[in-house]
Amino acid sequence: MSRCDSTKDDTMTPTARTLDLLRRSGYLAGVVEKWLPKIDRRQDLFGCFDVIGIHPVRREALLVQVTTIGNLSSRLAKVKATAELTPILASGVKVQVHGWRDGQVKVVEVLALDLTPVVMVRPRRKQPSRFRQGELF
Repeated sequence: MSRCDSTKDDTMTPTARTLDLLRRSGYLAGVVEKWLPKIDRRQDLFGCFDVIGIHPVRREALLVQVTTIGNLSSRLAKVKATAELTPILASGVKVQVHGWRDGQVKVVEVLALDLTPVVMVRPRRKQPSRFRQGELF
């Protein structure tokens, strides 16, 4: 775990801390989750990402799921279960999960090698028909 040397107060949210960390590392960073007031919930990008970072010098893009250190493993599982993860990684976008506690961050990067194939929808077997329709004419 590394320390975020921010001089900001301890009331910063984990998302604010990640934005600060990425910006100090040279990224253009922004929040990609949105608030849906009609249902009183937040919606993450692709169902799991909170922050995007673009590094103009390294020419890389980064999607981040932000959480507390206690929820890191469940959020990592959530990211790995996202259907869009494989094409995101295949396109060269980096994916990380940031877990925060007491101003310290644990960063876990998800690599394509970490993924195992998951069958999202099984094809239905064609049921053999018991009855055959007779000739119409």
